[in-house]
Amino acid sequence: MKVWVKTELVRLMVIEFFSGLSAFLLYFAWLLILETEFSLIVFYPLAFCGFVLLQGAAYWKICLLRLERKATKDNSTRKIYQTLRYINLFLGILYIPIMFIFKEDGKDLVIGVAFYIFSILEYINYYFVRLSYPPRIFFNRIRKLNFAKSQIAKE
Repeated sequence: MKVWVKTELVRLMVIEFFSGLSAFLLYFAWLLILETEFSLIVFYPLAFCGFVLLQGAAYWKICLLRLERKATKDNSTRKIYQTLRYINLFLGILYIPIMFIFKEDGKDLVIGVAFYIFSILEYINYYFVRLSYPPRIFFNRIRKLNFAKSQIAKE
């Protein structure tokens, strides 16, 4: 069982880390290849999502270290992630005035709002309730409004 858990934690850590980094890389590649202008409306929610994903990668790394060292949960991790939870809330809310201050054309606004919605869902998935289920189970849970607490929320 321990080997399976370790493998799963490594998988989660790597996926979250590369997802967080690839968001930035793909945006800048998009700018260069399509010769598009930088858009804060698109970049901000993408950066926010990358920030949340990198927090997830760090959390899975902490869990992996706990498993390897047979350590128990400590207060410092809980305090760090409680603080990050509020920072993320602030950053998520901050996007709303940014949308109105930096007006963009329709395409950038649609892309930015789509990234923003995904970022908020990632934030909820990490800090409140688990949203990552296979589709059939996910829709059953939506129907019953029965979601398990996220791993970070259990800290």
